[in-house]
Amino acid sequence: MVKIKFCGLVRKDDLMVACRLGVDFVGLVLYARSPRALQLNDAWELRRTLPSSVQCVGLFVNAHPEHVHAVHKRLGLDLIQFHGDESPERCLLSSPLPFWRAVRMQHAASLDQAILDFDLQAGHRVEVHKKVSCEAFLVDAHAKSAYGGTGHAFDWSWLESSKYRPGRLVLSGGLGPDNVKQAIQQLQPWAVDVSSGIQGASPRVKDAGKMEAFVDAVRSANCDNFYQKAH
Repeated sequence: MVKIKFCGLVRKDDLMVACRLGVDFVGLVLYARSPRALQLNDAWELRRTLPSSVQCVGLFVNAHPEHVHAVHKRLGLDLIQFHGDESPERCLLSSPLPFWRAVRMQHAASLDQAILDFDLQAGHRVEVHKKVSCEAFLVDAHAKSAYGGTGHAFDWSWLESSKYRPGRLVLSGGLGPDNVKQAIQQLQPWAVDVSSGIQGASPRVKDAGKMEAFVDAVRSANCDNFYQKAH
């Protein structure tokens, strides 16, 4: 079954809708330049209301390792998502947890190159970081002016030509209720991630109807996949 991540939640009301819908992950943006950025105290208020069934993902962009550790200590994150230009070594040093590495897709080889970079770095981990690993790769559209959350998609055929596609691939970038089922059928990702596609009147507001429609579309695709495998 394809898992669901809602990212960029700012309001408690939106968080409660996400929980009611049964999403698997909620992403809190801890990058000050994002229109969906959260102050640490506000992030804590959201974090403390999450049930244990929903994993909390902290999104960072080019943050200092000490900052990442301090934020995790305050919030008790379940996962960390690196969405900037962090090197594999920087990710390993920054994260006290298994993490997701975002790959901003500039061309067909972007994902394969990122995976090879992490494979090369794996042999150079220091002892204290042996339990830290890249749990999933999240693919997103590339934009010069922003680190994700743009609402734009990339060429999905690039993923179909990948030589080293990971088992845990998180599809992001331009997804919404109208195209997520097609994306799942075409690419069979491990999870899908949405932010702009469930946006309301502003980047800091989610639309409950879009949130529900997105979840319904993913579950419809999951049902289709289950039926096809059963027959």
